[in-house]
Amino acid sequence: EFRRVLFRSASTLNLEACEGTTVNYEGTELQPGSNTDFTFTAQNGCDSIVTVIVEELSNFASTLNLEACEGTTVTYEGTELQPGSTTDFTFTAQNGCDSIVTVIVEELPNFASTLDLTACEGTSVTYEGTELLAGCTTDFTFTAQNGCDSIVTVIVEELDNFASTLNL
Repeated sequence: EFRRVLFRSASTLNLEACEGTTVNYEGTELQPGSNTDFTFTAQNGCDSIVTVIVEELSNFASTLNLEACEGTTVTYEGTELQPGSTTDFTFTAQNGCDSIVTVIVEELPNFASTLDLTACEGTSVTYEGTELLAGCTTDFTFTAQNGCDSIVTVIVEELDNFASTLNL
């Protein structure tokens, strides 16, 4: 009597999925990090077992610190960002998963100060190469060490002329 021996077959399928997602195999959603056996009928009528292993691919996260002076904005990836704001930008990493960049915009202060000068009535004083008449107030804008505005308000106080009579 002739007997035929039939063998079942087994194979492994390696798949990948990003963390927080699933992968679909034969209508079944599989979580990253899972090992799942699927049983099919082979051509010879025996079981064919496929072990599906889902490797978890990492998402990436990074932080970018930017600076902007008060009253201004900074641009990142075409988006205007206000000082004091925190914004997440999502990109696709080389492995196909999310790459999240958190952009933090620190607000840098502008500086302001006042300089009081005096000049006699009808005369002027010079500040930073500019003649300033007695009685006027003028703002001068410079760049501070942090790159922001430094505004100096120069006030020229007018002093009265004195007249006196001398009798001899």
